[in-house]
Amino acid sequence: MVVGEEPEAQLAPYHEFECTGDDDQYVQDIDITADVRERAEGKPEDWEGGGSEPRGLTRALSYHGLDERIVSDESEVERKEKHKYGYAVVKEGKLIKAVNRTNPNKKWDWYVLGGRWNGFFLLKNGERSNQARHGDVDFRGMRDQKAAEARKRYEMARAALGDAPEPRTWDSIREEHAGNIDAARNAFHAQDAYVRARKVEELTWASFDAALHEFYWPIERYIDRARRIALAPFALVRDGNWYERGRMGWFGCVADEKDQGDWLREVDALLESLPTSTLLSLYDCHI
Repeated sequence: MVVGEEPEAQLAPYHEFECTGDDDQYVQDIDITADVRERAEGKPEDWEGGGSEPRGLTRALSYHGLDERIVSDESEVERKEKHKYGYAVVKEGKLIKAVNRTNPNKKWDWYVLGGRWNGFFLLKNGERSNQARHGDVDFRGMRDQKAAEARKRYEMARAALGDAPEPRTWDSIREEHAGNIDAARNAFHAQDAYVRARKVEELTWASFDAALHEFYWPIERYIDRARRIALAPFALVRDGNWYERGRMGWFGCVADEKDQGDWLREVDALLESLPTSTLLSLYDCHI
């Protein structure tokens, strides 16, 4: 969610240069000389993926994608073309300097207004939109709608699960099958709750460890959680500053995640404090 005018200008400082190719003021020259030297001088067994050959400078430069971006002097660097994404200065077989050109604040490699969350905002006139003024959004209606959807989903899940006991967690099963990840995976998915859930198309998303456990909560707890998260995005940009619940990585994996309750309170407090004329925009950002 982007709060305020010119939302795409507010998103601009967080582009992933390696994907967008936009060589703008947000791209920096990051000195990685020490890291390349360390990789070049490391022992073969320390090299990712193993191998018996010494690392050497060529292999270390290749790891950083610089093996074809070598110059003998920085005056030869062509930042707009061949060395757009980085370069290495090598003289007489010795590394003088290695540079990675990137945006260290990258958060997205592409985005689209709405996207998978098309029609996120419910307006007071009953229409839906990806962008609206704060005063035109029916926030209570959005919460009520999510609560109704949650009740329907919970009842469907409980009907499918029946008397199946609450499944054990992945961590507990993996610990029990230490050293045999395939056996642990088979045991996890063989649990009655997961077997039953996989038979219902609408519950295939719940095959992940945490999701199915939510249907063993009391129904009011499940509905209340849905009501509370109805307005909360994963990340929020205001005045050009990026705030997020956690650090998003590949395949939707999240690290350094905030407590959900704390994040929801932060978002609610912000939304309640905004003037009714504030522009709100919802973007689907990919990383």
